[in-house]
Amino acid sequence: MAYAITKLVHFIGLISMVSFFIIYQRIIPGIRAATDMSQVRTWVDLLAGVRPTLPAGAILTLLSGLVMTGMRWRDKPYAFA
Repeated sequence: MAYAITKLVHFIGLISMVSFFIIYQRIIPGIRAATDMSQVRTWVDLLAGVRPTLPAGAILTLLSGLVMTGMRWRDKPYAFA
């Protein structure tokens, strides 16, 4: 059960990182197409709101991956088959 929960956290971290890159790819053309500073501020504010999802997702993915690795190595040491 703990492994399944850890795997869920791992996938949440992955989804967080992928969603950041998808939103980032949408924001940059919006900034380039902006015609005045109010439009640029709107896009930059959106980017500032989304920015924490990348490091949070990376930390979730890394830590949960290490925990899952530890769980599997603890159960079957040196078993590669």
